[in-house]
Amino acid sequence: MNMITRRELMAGLTASASASGSPAKRERSGSRAAGCVPANLLCEYLVNPLGIDETESRLSWELKPVHPETRGLRQTAFQILAASEPALLAQDRGDLWDTGEIASDQSLHVAYAGKPLRSRMRCFWKVRVWDQDGSRSAWSEPALWTMGLLKPDEWGGFWIGADEPVAAPAPWFPGAQWIWYPEGNPRENAPLGHCYFLCDFELPDGGTIASADLYSIADGRCAALMNGKPAGEGGPVRTDDCWKKPEPLDVRTLLHAGHNLLALEAENTARTPWVPGHKLSQPAPNPAGLIAILKVRFENGLEWSLPSSRNWRVARMVEPGWAERSGAEGNWRSAVELGPFGIAPWDKVSPEEFRQLPGRMLRREFEIRGNPRSATAYICGLGYYELYLNGRRVGDHVMDPVLSDYEKKAHYVSFDVTENLRLGRNAAGILLGNAAFFSYRKNVPAPFRTFGYPKALLNIRITFEDGSFQDVVTDGDWKATADGPIRANNEYDGEIYDARREQPGWAESGFNAAGWQPVQLVEAPGGKLVAQMLEPLRVTETLRPVAITEPRTGVFVVDFGQTFNGWVRLSVSGPAGATIRLRRAGILRADGTTRKDDSRSALMTDVYILSGRGQETWSPRFTSQGGRYVEVTGFPARPQIENFEGLVVHTAMEPAGTFECSNTLVSQLFQVMRRTQRIEARGVPLDCSTRDERMPWISEHHGMDGHGYTYRVAAMYANWLDDIRISQRPNGSIPNVAPSFWTFGEGVVWPVTLIYLPHWFHRFYGDRRALERNYPAMKRLVRFMQDKYLKTDGTIDYNDNGDWLDATSIDGLVPDEGRSHPFVGATPQPLISTAFFYFYCTILERHARMLGRMEDAGFFSDLGARVREGFNRRFFNPGANSYERATQTSYVLPLAFGLVPEDRRAAVAQNLADDILLKHKGHTTCGFMGVQWLLTVLSETGHHDAAWSVITRTERPSWGYMLAKGSTTMWERWDHDTADPTMTGESQYFLGADIAGWLFRALAGINPDAAQPGFKHIVLRPMPVADLSWAKASLRSLYGRVESAWRIAGGRITWDIAVPPNTTATAFVPTTAAATVSESGDPAAQSKGVRLVRSEERAAVYHVAPGTYRFQAEWKP
Repeated sequence: MNMITRRELMAGLTASASASGSPAKRERSGSRAAGCVPANLLCEYLVNPLGIDETESRLSWELKPVHPETRGLRQTAFQILAASEPALLAQDRGDLWDTGEIASDQSLHVAYAGKPLRSRMRCFWKVRVWDQDGSRSAWSEPALWTMGLLKPDEWGGFWIGADEPVAAPAPWFPGAQWIWYPEGNPRENAPLGHCYFLCDFELPDGGTIASADLYSIADGRCAALMNGKPAGEGGPVRTDDCWKKPEPLDVRTLLHAGHNLLALEAENTARTPWVPGHKLSQPAPNPAGLIAILKVRFENGLEWSLPSSRNWRVARMVEPGWAERSGAEGNWRSAVELGPFGIAPWDKVSPEEFRQLPGRMLRREFEIRGNPRSATAYICGLGYYELYLNGRRVGDHVMDPVLSDYEKKAHYVSFDVTENLRLGRNAAGILLGNAAFFSYRKNVPAPFRTFGYPKALLNIRITFEDGSFQDVVTDGDWKATADGPIRANNEYDGEIYDARREQPGWAESGFNAAGWQPVQLVEAPGGKLVAQMLEPLRVTETLRPVAITEPRTGVFVVDFGQTFNGWVRLSVSGPAGATIRLRRAGILRADGTTRKDDSRSALMTDVYILSGRGQETWSPRFTSQGGRYVEVTGFPARPQIENFEGLVVHTAMEPAGTFECSNTLVSQLFQVMRRTQRIEARGVPLDCSTRDERMPWISEHHGMDGHGYTYRVAAMYANWLDDIRISQRPNGSIPNVAPSFWTFGEGVVWPVTLIYLPHWFHRFYGDRRALERNYPAMKRLVRFMQDKYLKTDGTIDYNDNGDWLDATSIDGLVPDEGRSHPFVGATPQPLISTAFFYFYCTILERHARMLGRMEDAGFFSDLGARVREGFNRRFFNPGANSYERATQTSYVLPLAFGLVPEDRRAAVAQNLADDILLKHKGHTTCGFMGVQWLLTVLSETGHHDAAWSVITRTERPSWGYMLAKGSTTMWERWDHDTADPTMTGESQYFLGADIAGWLFRALAGINPDAAQPGFKHIVLRPMPVADLSWAKASLRSLYGRVESAWRIAGGRITWDIAVPPNTTATAFVPTTAAATVSESGDPAAQSKGVRLVRSEERAAVYHVAPGTYRFQAEWKP
């Protein structure tokens, strides 16, 4: 079966437009064309997807008005044709599927029900509709989907790679000793405070210095000076174990032949367990030590080093200028040697933890005996791959395939490669990177799963004009090398690229591969091969720097003006062997240098070694980093802005929504959330692109609306939901991250996404299949929680992480409330767990009824009633209308989940509003679990003023404070700017997850209706607030564009709305005088497409047909 080419598709379009229609199974009379035509055809949420493996593919389309001003357009019937060839489709012949005229208004998720779909099959399809008057539309433009390889034996080849033991990494500190001030036993207990080290040395005159790297770490911080000039910082500021990350400091420009002076300032910082009611940094004695080595390499090959030893001098107190003077005057003493690198208590420091593996290059040549009619490549390259044919890279995907639990599933990708091949001799090349397959770490910051060495499986099906075909597959005829330019690639640490090792022409025919080795036929990864049915990662934007500074000699900082995830593209010329380091960071220190502490053990450094062959342009391939700034060292000359570009990399989701309003801060917040979301979107949602984490935490995305309003996330989240489901253990529990590269976790609150995401899919996209396929796993998870954690009183004590990082954790000062960790927040953890468990019961009951599982519905109804009763008996104070500890989150969750007794709901909501407006002066105190629901709860209970106060504050804790501090993405915590930088992510969606959704639902008033989900029926209910004069938003739903734009002036409100064809809306026109409402200048009740439903205190409610409308009415705040 052949792959479609663009030429074929366009030819089919032309023919289809001119062909006469074949009779439908039931034809209607009349020749008037319908007022709309199907457009924007999708298959499984994707545009013309190639190589999918869904055999009941679902098809969707929008209706486009022929005349935009037409109102009331709707579909009453449709007909789909699916054909195996574009020529057949052009003749209106559906040899795969012809539905005939189906009387239905369904235009989303129509499941394919034609001939059975087989591997490699091409499915060309189009649709036409009948409108509300029974008139038939023209056919849509043709679209297609193609099938992938549905059976393992259809690949026809073998997994290949170059499995080999990892060479022992070079020791970081050969010959060096841990040293400290000679008193007591520093390895066990040393006073807090500073130690100063000096070492005079003679550098031999070996000619031009090629590189000079100073490695220095201390328990806890270390700063270096060379010949009186700052060289950078060693170990980062952290209270536990961050001496695990030796980073080289480039001191080449600070050295000279002859006498030099190295000075190091180390500080033994606090390492104390958290004590309730005290600062986390409360001092206490602990071990102390410093180890360092200077490594110098000359261009003539000579190498020289200076390791730390007892010959270094140390002092407790120094005079000004101490780092510039040699000699032994003053309080200087000989350092005491504590032992070599690897001794306790620093024995966990190991270069083996920083896993480096060169990129693999695989190649093969092959003959094509005729002119290909079409050719399709199916490839799975793990961890990441790039495919080349005849020297040209195939496709524009980057960091492909998306991450997965490779022992359970591995994604393959399909490409049309017809244009890449030629008659005669051809060559294929595969470049392999590590991704999470060859894990980033072993045990830091948590034990990692690793899956083996990179490997690939490829099948290229070449089809000729006569219908015959030829397959090119991965087998023993391929060759491999690990001696290419990519010397290391690691998501945490970056990519090392030595351009001197490039092998021009390696993926072209005729290349001399004499130095290459035969590939190894290796074991399969273990997981099921599945089609990658989501948008790939791509470079979606190119950023230009806004400034370059030089805070220290030879150290340059490039500012891109915003935080982004992706690559820095370098343009440079210089001598061969010159080494440029590009280190990403999110924060600057007061002296203008980058703060490295926040990245913890992640080196976040890309290294480029010049080839010396003129102008060179390079960016990484198999790793990406987050941050706003790039620290550049080793640049051959003074760098200019033109030398750098920022390449934004994320899952290439289509934008879905726009939002603006008259409040600049709030408009900026929407852009902040949008930018944060795209940073996290990397096949699965990954957090913390600026440190050693980057995990798909399944707790962080239960505030889903904001995601759907900003981007079309359906395909990506459908894939992630599959990852979460297959991570479920036999006992029903799921780990905290999925794909489960870390395997810990068996909680109650953290797994919320498995329960909530299918529910959200149905409401936001009208996707019933998400419920059907995930309901069994949802049920097993809730039953697991019930069996393991639910007490006889209907409550749960166990909790994962509480209301993580609420405002009581600011600056490490927390109340003495017996919590297990300072970050878990002030809200009682049993309250949080029990509230969420009740929420799960309500979702399971609702969807059990929808799926016809009535016995289950009864079970979860009874269980929920029991939990609700136990929750209020244990946590509710009826006298005060408050919940235990009366935190904001303790109010928010019961209100959000329906736990509050109905007759107490108003009073509880008032207490929440008073806590915000009066007790906390308009600020929220919620952490991760409460903030997801805060704004929605406030608006739903009528406290719009409190919601508006929270979202517009600019003092800490607030989102406005983040922006005032220059942030361009959402912080992980409220005190990001002052907190211990061990958990200070700057691109974390969680803390502001409800912002974007609330802006659309409340301010703009664009809401789906749960009774007619997927925006089949739209509830338009904007919320004007006192000091906002206008707001406008648009959402491209699966039915089409929904718009809401209101403006207040002169005591009147003007509200423009757009309702897409084949939907309806309930419009709540804001007004304090319902009789004054007009539409397009006429009384609203007389307007076409508008029907008055009722009048409310501050709104006139209308049923609205599809179309565009302008309402006007009196309005008094």
